[in-house]
Amino acid sequence: MTVNTGILTSLRRPQTFHSFTYLQGGRALTPLPQRTVLIGTQKGGTAVASTVYPINDPVETDALFGVGSSLALMCRQAFLTGAYLGQGPQLFAVPVAEPGGGVARIETLTATGPATAGGNVVIRIAGRTLTIGVANGDSANTIATAINAAIGAAFLTLPVTSAVAPPVVTCTATHKGAFGADIVFEVVSVPAGVTVVAAQTAAGTGVADPTAALAAIAGPDYDTVSMENHLSADIALALTHVTTAWGPAEKKWRWVVFGEPGSIGTATTLASAANDRAIVVASCQNSPSLPGEIATAIAVAITSRARPNGNWDRMKLPLYPPYDAYDYTNSQVESALAAGLVPLKSVTDPQTRVQTLGVVKIEKMVTTSTTVSSEPFEALRDLAVSRAGAFIARQIDAAYAARFGADANPDGVLETDDTIAQVRDMIANILYASQDAKILTNVDADLALLVVEKDLGAPGRVDVDVSYTVVLGLHQVAFVHRVKI
Repeated sequence: MTVNTGILTSLRRPQTFHSFTYLQGGRALTPLPQRTVLIGTQKGGTAVASTVYPINDPVETDALFGVGSSLALMCRQAFLTGAYLGQGPQLFAVPVAEPGGGVARIETLTATGPATAGGNVVIRIAGRTLTIGVANGDSANTIATAINAAIGAAFLTLPVTSAVAPPVVTCTATHKGAFGADIVFEVVSVPAGVTVVAAQTAAGTGVADPTAALAAIAGPDYDTVSMENHLSADIALALTHVTTAWGPAEKKWRWVVFGEPGSIGTATTLASAANDRAIVVASCQNSPSLPGEIATAIAVAITSRARPNGNWDRMKLPLYPPYDAYDYTNSQVESALAAGLVPLKSVTDPQTRVQTLGVVKIEKMVTTSTTVSSEPFEALRDLAVSRAGAFIARQIDAAYAARFGADANPDGVLETDDTIAQVRDMIANILYASQDAKILTNVDADLALLVVEKDLGAPGRVDVDVSYTVVLGLHQVAFVHRVKI
């Protein structure tokens, strides 16, 4: 290596010279890509079940996983959320085969007429609004045929297919399984003289098994995992998955995300069964959005923040909100947060108090971890705490590979006192760089607690006890008003 001092060689007078170059002394952090993987049911398509696919656009994912399948719609939600937020993670998807012995849900829409005035039939399927024009005098058969045509025109974004035998339109879930029970059918309005009655004639049965899909993502490293299923059995599978992934030697720190559009009680049951720093349950009570879409929007939202200790308070997401009557009240939001749920509420214009269609907001991003060893433990409830811990661990691994890896040490690394000092310096640089980035605070005080020592029981091992304090998001400000007259 040639040292360039910048001092002219023409200077001959005996003396010393000093030039200064200002650097951050190795205190830069390693950029970490954000990666999200979606797990859901496919129906048709060219994809092979339990295989990981990088995904880029809805045309591609429709061809891979089948138009209108749960996974194809989750992919569309991921693209929509990333575009809405203006940034997002690298996206991957793993298809799950539909349950072989299941049944697809069937819902009929039966029209009556004739219309005694012109107007629109407005129907919502899984939150998607279909507007069907009706002329004065149109018969029930004509109206049913028009409804079927409208469903067919929107087939790319709907979780159902349809057929018509006037005056009845039969809607069938895209694939078998309990997935069908999550599809909300609503008749919003009809013209005078017309009725449209929605009735379920077959319940969706059968549960897609994501076990093999979870196994397929065990090797690669992802930041968030979005799940279509939202049953207690799936929570158990996720717990097994993250317990292994977070193992000391595995080091695949990730967060599995579930979406629950049912009641707060149903969502609380899931969160209680999880109670883990690496599992997130988002609750949007009575939202017509599909559970996989809710989970996907949250998973993308988490990884839209490169900062591990990001603040997601009041972040807006493109999901279908619940009607005002079912929207979370203030006390319900508190109950949800206490249960380890991410509550999603509708967005209301502060002046008109009118609900904004197609948008919800995150009240606060939390994990399901509410207790540790059966004792209340508030710290891990905030997602930023576990995310920041994983971030620091990844930074240490990256720095260790650069400083102590084989490429940097052709003769290998020896366990000497100098090595121990280098490890200490490496940790200090990472902590100070993280403080500069406002990820950590109080580094000077925490470094006083840093211990680096040889392991007496495992020759060749150095043990490091490192403490650090995470900078949390500003969640609350309490004001006292002393009003004088």
